[in-house]
Amino acid sequence: MANSNPFVPPSAVDVDLSAVAWGASRTMSDFETGMWRMEEAQPQLRSPIVAVEVLDRAPDWDRLLDAVEWASHVVPRIRMRAVEPAMQLGNPVWSVDPEFDIGYHLRRVRLPAPADFDHALRMCRHLATEPFDKARPPWSALLIEGLDDGRAVFVVKTHHSITDGMGGIQMMTLLHSRRPDPTPNKPDRTPPAPEHLSSVGAFGEEVVSEIRRAPSRIAKLVRGATNVAATAISSPFSTASEVLGYANSLRKIVTPPARSGSPLLHDRGLGRWFGTLEVGVPELKAGAKAAGGSLNDAYVAALLGGFHRYHEAFGQSVESIPMGMPISMRT
Repeated sequence: MANSNPFVPPSAVDVDLSAVAWGASRTMSDFETGMWRMEEAQPQLRSPIVAVEVLDRAPDWDRLLDAVEWASHVVPRIRMRAVEPAMQLGNPVWSVDPEFDIGYHLRRVRLPAPADFDHALRMCRHLATEPFDKARPPWSALLIEGLDDGRAVFVVKTHHSITDGMGGIQMMTLLHSRRPDPTPNKPDRTPPAPEHLSSVGAFGEEVVSEIRRAPSRIAKLVRGATNVAATAISSPFSTASEVLGYANSLRKIVTPPARSGSPLLHDRGLGRWFGTLEVGVPELKAGAKAAGGSLNDAYVAALLGGFHRYHEAFGQSVESIPMGMPISMRT
């Protein structure tokens, strides 16, 4: 990998572990629960986070194993499985897998010669479409070796309930260094102890958690109602407009888009195809600036342009496509 990457620390010693705060919650949030259970009802909507890295050469296998083991100490969520409460009464609970095995989650394969980058992408596609074993921590990684030019490919797949995109970047950062030599005395944490949590136990934890949160929720509700009432007396029109604005925002979130969307994507299957289009960040920034937009604007415009050409190739004309935009809620 290039040594100029500003997102990769010089070594693991330079990692600020206090910044790796995700994965601390014992219980899934409502959003994470939705992502976890959605694929059971609609498998076509599976959306794992898949990161594909192209390496100039294959890393030492034992060092890679050690790096992932170390990362599982720093981020305990890596060692955790999701336990559904009895009858799904509540949100799933994260529990340390008593049978956690790095060798199950991290594998390697050597492609038969001749092998180019497209052959490696086919392996990535297979990994991306395999459903997770929900009795284990929902992530997997694969080192693909044997490319004709000496390069290697490292692909990591994580379930969206584990973390968001920013958390995924943090996790990948933990596995990298700009120094080729091993890092001694890097900061470490004691791995969490294995647990044997059952669905009944998960339900019990949910009940206890809700009881503990109830007083604070009631207090917040009372304070909120008092503040709204006071504001309504002093500025009734402002309060009414804020309430209506909130209601409209909520309606936009929970109401499905009015448009039918793409006829080509409506009945899509479980298969996926991977391809690459290389564009340098400086070139993309220059194009965005020329059009009066941001880097993100240019990226989204390129995606929509690709969808437009895809539909044209199949003789379909679509004026608009509903899309979801992930937004980082981190502070």
